[in-house]
Amino acid sequence: MGKSTNGTGALTGNIFDATMVADGSYDFEYTIAANAPCIDSTTTVTIIVQSPVFSWF
Repeated sequence: MGKSTNGTGALTGNIFDATMVADGSYDFEYTIAANAPCIDSTTTVTIIVQSPVFSWF
């Protein structure tokens, strides 16, 4: 399950809505629950949002 580590509100479950945030770098922590005797596994994912660049000639 994903968890926003920066409070953007753009993460619902495992879905990130980039339309809810400004350009920038956003970190999310994901945890996979394990069954005993194994331990949970956690990782951080960084998503970089960048607006498209338009070129008019």
